Amino acid sequence: MKINEESTTNMSSPRRSNRLRGTERTPVSIWVTRAGAGGWTQPRRFDLVRAQITVRSVDHRLMANGVGYARIKSFSETTGEELTRALRQMREQGMRSLVLDMRGNPGGLLEQAVAVADLFLQDGAIVVTAGNRREEREERGAEGPGTEPDYPLAVLIDGGSASASEIVAGALKNHNRALIVGGTSFGKGSVQTIRNLPDGGALKITIAQYLTPGDVSIQGVGITPDIELMPMTVDPLDMDLDADKLFPREADLSAHLTNNRAHNGDHPAETVRYYFPAEEREQLRLRGADDVADDGFREDFSIRFVRDLLTAAPRSGRRELIADARPMLDRTRAEQVASVARALQPLRVDWEEGADAGGTPNVEVTMRTSRPENTAAPGEAFDLTVTVTNRGTTPLFRLRANTKSDNPMFENREFVFGRVNPGETRTWTSPLGLCEFEGFRPGSSSLPAPGTRKVCLVPRAALSRTDGIRLEWSESHGHIPPAEAVAPLRASIRGLERPVFAYGWQFAEQRGSGNGDGRIQRGERMTMFLTLKNVGRGRTFVARANLKNLSGTGVLLHDARFNINDMMPGEERRVAFTFDVAQSFRQDELKLELVVEDEPPRGHLAEAPVPIAQAGAPVTAATGAFVAAAALELRESPASDARVILRAPAGSGFPITAQSGEWVRVDALDGRPGWALRAQGGGTRSTAPRSLTFVLHNSPPLIETDGPVALSARGTSINLQGTATDENRVLDLYIFVGPHKVFYLSNRDAADPHRMTFNAPLPLRPGANIVSVVAREGDDVAARRTFIIRRDGPNGELLVTPRHGDEDDED
Repeated sequence: MKINEESTTNMSSPRRSNRLRGTERTPVSIWVTRAGAGGWTQPRRFDLVRAQITVRSVDHRLMANGVGYARIKSFSETTGEELTRALRQMREQGMRSLVLDMRGNPGGLLEQAVAVADLFLQDGAIVVTAGNRREEREERGAEGPGTEPDYPLAVLIDGGSASASEIVAGALKNHNRALIVGGTSFGKGSVQTIRNLPDGGALKITIAQYLTPGDVSIQGVGITPDIELMPMTVDPLDMDLDADKLFPREADLSAHLTNNRAHNGDHPAETVRYYFPAEEREQLRLRGADDVADDGFREDFSIRFVRDLLTAAPRSGRRELIADARPMLDRTRAEQVASVARALQPLRVDWEEGADAGGTPNVEVTMRTSRPENTAAPGEAFDLTVTVTNRGTTPLFRLRANTKSDNPMFENREFVFGRVNPGETRTWTSPLGLCEFEGFRPGSSSLPAPGTRKVCLVPRAALSRTDGIRLEWSESHGHIPPAEAVAPLRASIRGLERPVFAYGWQFAEQRGSGNGDGRIQRGERMTMFLTLKNVGRGRTFVARANLKNLSGTGVLLHDARFNINDMMPGEERRVAFTFDVAQSFRQDELKLELVVEDEPPRGHLAEAPVPIAQAGAPVTAATGAFVAAAALELRESPASDARVILRAPAGSGFPITAQSGEWVRVDALDGRPGWALRAQGGGTRSTAPRSLTFVLHNSPPLIETDGPVALSARGTSINLQGTATDENRVLDLYIFVGPHKVFYLSNRDAADPHRMTFNAPLPLRPGANIVSVVAREGDDVAARRTFIIRRDGPNGELLVTPRHGDEDDED
């Protein structure tokens, strides 16, 4: 497939979108195939004309009981006008109250956020933009004309609501105009601008912040809902009665901005936990909220809940809505807990709340894993089993535990025991690692087939590490096991050795295309012969070699994807990419990117410009045999400075296919051409099998440590020793601990440019430390090894890993 004369093979989605966009009323041609019945396998051309496309930012409808619904997907240039028209239509249809849905709304234009908030406010501040100096302050306020009637209003938000949507929610909340329902918003309250630099670069800097009425900052904190909705999912593989956070928030980002005007102490006035079926949760995870929403309007629990709340609470005003809705809230809580209890029954869990019988809790707890020495390898199942025995004299109700760990694969695993009678023992097993559908590749555009089995394994990308697992408990009446009831369990993962790729390539015209001199010229169909060698200690699993075109229009890729699965250490593979360079290609060089993706995915190997030859060398047909008189280097084109692609011992024989002056072109192997001086021939053919060595032009350094790296330490630092070697050269080596570069060593003037040793003192913060060792051959070729080293307390006790931004607070 292609857009105009540019192949879309391996092209990223943003790049495809940019190619389709353009000036209004200009043409664009696309070639597509269509799978399935009635489709076609050969690309068909469609000629389109670009036009201005207006995407509606507001969807609306009138629901039951006169409750209006308006969803604002983003704040575009017409959002205020769209919402005004929608509200007018729904009022004419009998709307008595409104749900304003801004879940997943990432923001947009400030002017439109002000316009939306102004629709519901008679007067008062909506937002203040405050800079560093006192005079850098701009307040935007509401105006009376055009204000909507004072009907009951509820606003839905979640962790995907950011920036402009937070401004609207914050203004309506702080003026007590609307009830805020859902989850805490993202917390994006900063103002950025881009400053152009003299060298052509740019710098994005923060210049101000947004404050909601009362000069309250939302930066890093977000808008707290009045009524928090928390889903509960019953799933034996991934229990979620205490819902994991669905959205990362501003405060979770490294080096996030903070503000002393932000209110960290806000809490919801009410919390409602609701039953969220596992099937719906899976669809949301696989497809994403935007994709699910594109299916059309769907009354999910949040919408139904707010609709019923507004029906049960006829008075407007935030405080009045909460007061009027309390009977409905109690009824909803009871209904949702009953749904959870019914879903737990097949798992033999009694979720009765029960009456508090008093007594002192006496709970015996044990933890164990399914692997010897609590150590698993990538690709293995790794289960954690918790057993409780009630040694007390009264029953426990709704007993549940959550794991806490620095390792995300061990974190927030739930163990549900429910009612545990005196003398009763109950056991729950939860998988560690990741749970995925068998054979399904995450990120795929297609969904798993119905009935596909879900498996839970330690992912192949897992690094070696040791982490503690401790339990946090809850029980209906607070009768939880004491902290000393069970010591933290230490669990380890022994990661796999990783593949490392050395590579070399050559360009050649396809037979019958171009003049055959091995130089890229316009109007030719080319082959890029790639040789890959796994010089690392680990194998590949599901791996691909991809070629991407970064040159733009005029380069059309054909064969651009190859599987290199199950590539063992020391193994070599050869693939042949093909592409056309159009006669209309206007640039003087071709830019291609070579990418090798494995599990785990790894980045590009090379991105280099290749010059377009202005004129080719004269090439004529020739036949015969060429036998190397001495050790031979075959080149990419007939020139002494051309790239060496292959080395062959004396006596190696090749069929001649063409000549150019004093050079002959030979068939090196399986149609792969090479050039040699005719004078280098004339030897006696060897009777031994040809031993051909394909030249690997790029080979990243190998990083070796002096012995195994300890996964835990008790001091504030360790020494990491090792060696970096490279057949070309080792330029330098540096080491990061977390985000901080803590060690650098240059090898530029060393006696041995191919080898360097290092002895690096590394500071360790408490808990888990990610250590990255990088050795460079040059600016474009580098190798990286990553270790996770845990710092424990002086007596081996587990220390908590600081959150982002807390590192500087450590002693």
